[in-house]
Amino acid sequence: MMSMKKGRSRNNRNNRNNRNNLNQGTKITLYFDIRELVPKKAYDRLGLRVANALHPGLLQGLDILRELVGQPLYINDWMWGGHFTCSGLRIGDPCTKTGAKYSAHKMGYAVDVKLKTPDGKYDPESGLKIWEIIQTNATDELRRRILRVEDPEFTRSWLHIEFCYVWVKKWADSIEVFNPRRPYV
Repeated sequence: MMSMKKGRSRNNRNNRNNRNNLNQGTKITLYFDIRELVPKKAYDRLGLRVANALHPGLLQGLDILRELVGQPLYINDWMWGGHFTCSGLRIGDPCTKTGAKYSAHKMGYAVDVKLKTPDGKYDPESGLKIWEIIQTNATDELRRRILRVEDPEFTRSWLHIEFCYVWVKKWADSIEVFNPRRPYV
């Protein structure tokens, strides 16, 4: 009886690992793969289950933003051999050491979004360009989903965006812009 329990346990563990491996590369929105939104260590450990830590407003808002921008948006790129691993959800080391204790990244509703130039390099003006597109072309639906952004004058190469449920922010006329050098009150 003892060996039977061990066998079941080992089989369950193997089945869980196989499920994680089978689902590698799975998109969780129209445009985004789970690995673009979470750290490598968290994905390796939890597989698709790590998606439960992401806010639904973030997932919906990212697809709307991607449609508006009309070109790929980049968050984490570790799965392609890049160095960005903590631009989305910040869970586990080394990401929990990045940012404020109660950062929106750690709560699953913020991302740092980047663009690439035609030659495949990250655009050093990504933050400014995305913010300009949002300011001039965003629909009310997207404006209601964006809670606030970090001032792109301070973060020119990316745009920090915090998303929310539509019912949290019923007005669409403004998006709060905050200064990362001033504490949030």
